[in-house]
Amino acid sequence: METLKNAADPKYLRHSFVAVPFIFYFMTCCRTVGSGAPAMHIGTIMARTISTHVDSHNITMITGWLFACLPFGELAFKLNLVSSFYAALAVTFFYFTLLEQFDRKALAWAGSILLMISHALWWHATILESYATNAFFTSMGLLFMVRLEKYGKEQDLYWLCGISGFAIFNHVSMGFLCIAALFAAIVRMVQVAHRAGAIFIRCAGSALLGLSPWLALFIRDWINFNSLSFAINHAFFGPFKGMMLAGTFDANFTDFLLIYLTNFPNLLLICIPFGFYFIFKAWGRKSASLLAILTQLSLVSVFAFTYQTWNKFSFGQPALVIFCFIGCFSLNEIFNQIESRKSKRLEAAVALALMASIFFPIYLYGKLSTWGMDRSSIWSRKYSDGHAPNAFRVNEYIGNPLKTHFTDYDTFCRLTLAQLPSGAILFDDDGRSFYQFTDYFQKQLGLRPDLNIQVMNSFAYDNIGWGQNPQSAGAILRNAYFEDRLLYTTSLSFPFSRALESMPANERFHFVKVPLDEAHWIYQLVTQKDEAQAFLTLQSDYARDYRSLKVFSEERPSPGLKRKNSKFTEKRDVAQKDWVHDFMPGNILFSGRASITTQNMHEYGSFWKNQDQLFVRGEAPGAWVESILESPATRKVSMEINFTTSYDYGRVDLYLNEQPLLRDVDLYSRDVFHKVVQVPPFEIPAGKNRLIFKINGKNQQSTGLVMGLDFIKVRAL
Repeated sequence: METLKNAADPKYLRHSFVAVPFIFYFMTCCRTVGSGAPAMHIGTIMARTISTHVDSHNITMITGWLFACLPFGELAFKLNLVSSFYAALAVTFFYFTLLEQFDRKALAWAGSILLMISHALWWHATILESYATNAFFTSMGLLFMVRLEKYGKEQDLYWLCGISGFAIFNHVSMGFLCIAALFAAIVRMVQVAHRAGAIFIRCAGSALLGLSPWLALFIRDWINFNSLSFAINHAFFGPFKGMMLAGTFDANFTDFLLIYLTNFPNLLLICIPFGFYFIFKAWGRKSASLLAILTQLSLVSVFAFTYQTWNKFSFGQPALVIFCFIGCFSLNEIFNQIESRKSKRLEAAVALALMASIFFPIYLYGKLSTWGMDRSSIWSRKYSDGHAPNAFRVNEYIGNPLKTHFTDYDTFCRLTLAQLPSGAILFDDDGRSFYQFTDYFQKQLGLRPDLNIQVMNSFAYDNIGWGQNPQSAGAILRNAYFEDRLLYTTSLSFPFSRALESMPANERFHFVKVPLDEAHWIYQLVTQKDEAQAFLTLQSDYARDYRSLKVFSEERPSPGLKRKNSKFTEKRDVAQKDWVHDFMPGNILFSGRASITTQNMHEYGSFWKNQDQLFVRGEAPGAWVESILESPATRKVSMEINFTTSYDYGRVDLYLNEQPLLRDVDLYSRDVFHKVVQVPPFEIPAGKNRLIFKINGKNQQSTGLVMGLDFIKVRAL
C-alpha cells in the first residue's frame, strides 16, 4: 500500500492532482463546432441573453461571455473550453471530497481519475454544453454532504442549501439537489429539535440567497408574460413536457444499463453495487447526508432515464457522479484489505487493475463507433451510423469523448457553404446541422448570409414552436418545384421524409445527389423546368436512399409528367371588389431565418379567422416570409392586415415586390390581442406579386422576434 501512497503523495507535489483534469480536458477538447446544441449555445452566448426557460443554462452562458475573449483559437474552441473548465472543477472538487471522506490520497487520485475518464463527464467536457456545470455543482454538493456527515457542523448544511439554490440558475433539473438539501435539513432539524426553528430559517435564507438570480429572472419573465401559469410552464416544462416521464420500462431500463456499462467499464462496474452496502455501513441509516445523496440519485435517475431523448446520459450526469462516489467506498474497502494483509502481490494486482480501469475505457470509447456498425451488437442501439452517413459520423461524435481531431461538422458545413449557389434554399433539421449553419457559420462567422436555410422539426411535435412541420415543408418544396427555385436538403430520411410522405400520391418529387467531395454529398430538388433535362442527363444519379418512402417511385420521371399544381393565391374577377387571403403554412412560398407553424388561437377569443394564425418565429432581425398576391389586372387597391400582438412579438415591415407598403409596425403588447392595420392605397400590378413580411427588430420591452399573421383583406378602389 505504501508504494501506491508514496507515488501519489511526494511532499513537493502536495495536491498536484488539481492540474491533471485541466490539462487532460484542454488536450482532448474539440477544436471546432460540435452538434446542434453547442452551436445554439454559441448563438445564445454571443447574443448575451439569459432567461428562466427550461432549456436555458445561464451560468454556463455567462461564463461563455468571458471565454469568448480568450486570445487564441476560433470561437467554437474558446467556448468549448467552458465545459472543459467546469468538468475540471467537478473532478477537482470530487478529489477533495474523497480526501475529506477517506483521507487517502492514493484513493482520491484513483477515484478522481476514474470519474475524469468516465464517458459522460469526459464527453461533456469537450464540447459546449451545460452538463459539465451540473457535474461541478453535484461535486460541490457531495463535498458539503461529506463534511456535514464527518463534522456535524451546520454551516456545511447552509452551504449545501445555498449551492443547491444557485445551481438552478444553470439548469432547472438541478432542483433535485435542492430537494436533497431539503431532506438533509429536515433530518438535521429532527436530530436537534430544540434548534429546529433556527436551522430552518438559516437553511431557507441560504437557499433563497442562492436562488435569487434565478428568482429575479423568473419575476422578470412573469411580468413580461403577464401570466404566472405560463411563466411556470416556460421555466419547468416548455415544449418538452410530453417527453418527460415517458417510454416503456423495458426500453428505459435497457438505456440505463447501456449507459451504466459505458460509463463504468472498469472496477467501478462491480464496486458501485457493493458501495451501497459500505456507505450504509459507514454513515448509518439515520444519516442526513446519506438521505440527501440517495434522494438526488433516485430523482435524477428516474427523470433522466424516462426522458425520451437521445442524450439521457446528459440529464443523468449528476447521478453518474454520485454512482462514482458510492463506488469509491468499495475501493476504500479494497485499500483496507491491502493494508491489513500487507500483501505486495495484492497491492500489485490492485495497481494493475486500476491501470486497466483507466486505459480500457479510453480504448472502448475509441471502438464504439466501429462496433456500433454491427447490427447484432449491443452497441448498435446507440452507436450505429445511419443518421447522416453523407455528412458526418454521428456515432463517432456520440461514442468517443476524445475530440481533439474531430472536425466532421465543421468540414461538412464548410463544404456545403462553399458549393451552394447564391440565394439557394437548404433544408436541414435540428438534429443534424441546421444550427451549425445558421447560429455559427452565418451569424458568428458571417459566411453565406444569402442562403435561405430552413429547419425541419425532428421531434415529430408539429406545434413545438420551431421548425417546419410536414405541411409547411411540403408547401415550400412544392412551390420551389413550380417556381424553379434552387432547393437542397441534407438528407431525404427522417424528419424530411415526413414532409415527403404527407404529400398526395400524384406528387412524386425527385432529387439528385450533389457531391461535395469524395465522402460528402447533399440532395437537390429537380424542378419543373429542369425535369425533362434531368431525365435525359442525370437519370443515373437519382437518389436511391428513399426506397422505403411510399411517395417516391422507382420509375424515372417522364418529361410529360403531370402534377397537381396547388396554387395558394385567391384569384378574383376584376369586377369583384374584395378578396381575402388567409395565412397558413401552405400560403408561404419561402421564408428566411424563421420557423413557421399554425397556432390555434381559440383560447384567446373569437377574433381570429378560422380560430388560428400563422405563427412566425424569427431567428434574428431580418427574418422574413413571402407569399403571393395574384391580381387579374393592374388596379388601385386598399389593404387591411390582421396581425396578432403579444409579449414576445417584434416590429414588422411589409413589401410588395420589394416596394415598402408599411414600416415598423410594432406588434408588442403585454397580452395577446388581435390588431388590424390599414395599408394606405397602392397600385397592384397584374399577375403574381410577392408580398413580403420582414421582422426588422423589436420593442425594448419585447422578449422575442415573433410575428402573428391572421389574414389580409384587399379591396379594389
